[in-house]
Amino acid sequence: MPEPSECDDPTPQGRLDSTTLHTMGSRSESHPLVASWQLQPNGLSPRHLEIRLDASAYPSGVDGARLDVHWFVTDDYQN
Repeated sequence: MPEPSECDDPTPQGRLDSTTLHTMGSRSESHPLVASWQLQPNGLSPRHLEIRLDASAYPSGVDGARLDVHWFVTDDYQN
């Protein structure tokens, strides 16, 4: 599966909440579909949270799965 590019999203970026990213990663470990998680490029200066899903939980015909989460504090969002 191709890696997402930061240039693909023209949305203005706000301040990164690394505490929330770490909390989401830690909590994701309890979900049965999650194999692992890590902050990228590293935990000291993260830019995004990577959660790897357990490939054995999907049928063999599935090449990849991705979940994108965006949260907004301005009440300005799209469905």
